[in-house]
Formats: sequence, structure tokens, C-alpha cells
Amino acid sequence: KKRDRTLVIENGYYEKVNKNGNRSSGNCNPSRTMIEQIKNDAKHLESIGYCIDRNLEHPKIINVDGKDFGKCKNPAFTNSGWWHLFDYKFLSGRGYTEKEEHDDVAVLSRSYAMQLFADTAITGRSINITGSPYRIIGVVEDVPHFMRITTSDMWIPINSSQADKYKEDYMSGANTLLMTAPSSAEKESLKKEVEDILRRMAQNLSEGEKC
Repeated sequence: KKRDRTLVIENGYYEKVNKNGNRSSGNCNPSRTMIEQIKNDAKHLESIGYCIDRNLEHPKIINVDGKDFGKCKNPAFTNSGWWHLFDYKFLSGRGYTEKEEHDDVAVLSRSYAMQLFADTAITGRSINITGSPYRIIGVVEDVPHFMRITTSDMWIPINSSQADKYKEDYMSGANTLLMTAPSSAEKESLKKEVEDILRRMAQNLSEGEKC
């Protein structure tokens, strides 16, 4: 519902020349440093959400009450701002808050909740994710699978103990980043601010680096 005022940074381009003159390059994703810089400096930013690039996510082993359910092949690791960006329909519970971004909590889709518990009123119950217990705090209505970024079986805080850890450089990381301006009229202003921030950051790269 906020497409007219949403910006997305999914991929970038990274290039590096070492001391011997050898060149390496490839695609990269936004880094946490980049995200924090935008959060601090963008004046027309209303909300910001990010997740581990969906192509980099790994399946998680799921166990409920001692019963093995195999791998959850479609997990999503997001920050709390995710729940402000998108209008998920909660059937029970809620999304995690900023204070819970380091907690072992989870939100399930309706279909996955029914597969694991045969119920959607499961707030407060526990699910074991790859050996660690997580508390379920919400269940949302299923999202169509063609909505690649927003659909999932299970959402987990990006900073939780089980979230995959990826190497983060100054401007190159493993995140997909989405931002909203307060209004559609302010979207271009936000875009220019973000471009200026990234341009300033790029000036701080080492000699031979480009992003």
C-alpha cells in the first residue's frame, strides 16, 4: 500500500584493485553501516526495513514439542521496521519490536502455523529452530508467493542468535533495504538524500575500491 513512496536498494556493484593491479568485482548488497548512515542522515525518511538477501538465506531445522518437521525452506530474517513497511494481516499476536531484535522470537505464516500446530492462535507457544527455542509472538495471513520479498513461512529478528552471520564491509553487506518517505511527494527528496549519502560514503573507500 506504500509503493508510491517506497525506495528499494537490493543490489549494488563492487570493484577492487589490489596492490598487484589485479581487479575483482561483482554484485553486492547494502551493508549495516550504509543502513545506519541513512537512518541518521536522511531527513525525509519515515521508516526503514531490511532483511538478509533472500538468495543467501539457509533452511532451518524445525522441531515442535519433540516432533521433527524437517527444514523450513523459506525463513526471513528482518529488522523490526519490516512490520511498519508492510501491512501484514495479523491473525494473532504482533510483530517484534526494536527492543526484541536480539530476542529469540518468531512470527509464522498461517499455512506454516497450521502445518506445525494445526492452529493459528499459538501466541506464546515455543518452536525449536535449529536447536534453539523461540517464542512465537504472532501469526500473519499468507502472502502470495509472487511477492518474493514479503512472503515467508517464518520471520525471525535479523540480530537474533540464530540469524545467519555474513561478512560486512563498509559499503558491501548481505541486506535488502527498503525505505519509505512520509508522502509520495517527498519520495524524490528521499531518493536524492540517499544518493548523496552513498556518494559521500564512496569517497571514504580505500584507493582502488569502488562501490
